Amino acid sequence: MSGFILALIQEFNNLKKSTLYFVLVGKKTSSVLVYGYFNDLLPYFGLAKNLTREQYEQMIRHLVSEKKIIIENGYLKRQNKNPISLKTTYPALKGYPYSIDDEGNWHLFLFGLQVFSELSFANRDYQVLSDQFLSGQKIKFWLKVVGKEQWPKAQTELQQIMEKLPEETSQRLSLFWHGHQVNGQINAQIYAAQFSGKLQYKNDLHAFFTILKVGPYPIWQQLLVYPATSVEQTGTLVANGASFSEILSQRPALKPSTLRDHLLELAIFNPAEFPFPHFYENKTLLQVEKLALENLRDWRFKEIFPENTADFLTYRLYQIQQIAIEKTKKVGEAPKINE
Repeated sequence: MSGFILALIQEFNNLKKSTLYFVLVGKKTSSVLVYGYFNDLLPYFGLAKNLTREQYEQMIRHLVSEKKIIIENGYLKRQNKNPISLKTTYPALKGYPYSIDDEGNWHLFLFGLQVFSELSFANRDYQVLSDQFLSGQKIKFWLKVVGKEQWPKAQTELQQIMEKLPEETSQRLSLFWHGHQVNGQINAQIYAAQFSGKLQYKNDLHAFFTILKVGPYPIWQQLLVYPATSVEQTGTLVANGASFSEILSQRPALKPSTLRDHLLELAIFNPAEFPFPHFYENKTLLQVEKLALENLRDWRFKEIFPENTADFLTYRLYQIQQIAIEKTKKVGEAPKINE
């Protein structure tokens, strides 16, 4: 784990010590998500959910004592750059949003695959992977919705998903599979015990879920459909053109501060589709447009607007929008951000 933290600091440098911890454990607040987005840390969001603050501080002290990093004004700075890039080694990682329940969804998929396989051979006498009531009910509902006549299509979809994965990823994930006369392996048999093994496991899962989500694989997508979250409900209203006040009117239980957090998360999650201008307050927009974009990540709201008279949502959305444009330019794409 300390090697992973060191690799993050060596690759991204100048990371706020306290906020890096919240990114690693997956503290889902707008401020943590914004920091993760600004500093390209969201792929690693929530990958160390069980890391205690004491363990984290101990690792940081050890890295400092080894003269591998230094701390200046609460920021972690590298002594040397890591020649091995995390982005290159684990290119499919999407800690945000997948780490929230990636392993739970993977286990549900494996359970559904097992039941599908056994029923395809008309076998009902087998040891199920999960004895959780809710998982069992979800599988039953899924099978009922899909219908037996769709089973050949389900097999085709799964084959297509696995063919789109890198060969090594596909091979590792298929080792988990349980089915008719097939007993899958457990995580410890497939991946290394070190934290690098966990990163590879997460990278493989996130590659799988990314392909599944893009689709079209309706049968397997239906298995992992859940009721819309509060943020997703807000997202639907945003997509339909609702304004800030209209969303509050249609969702009276939402506080304005909560809605603001929803909008920031939606903008981070999909800046290419988010209607930034729709939520800008003109006076604040005119002020932030005059600021130097070179220091975009260093802006501090209280320093720029000491009297707190500006609209914070406009200020933060404008930051997100400009950084999104910057990111698309870095990878050589034409900007597709709503302006």
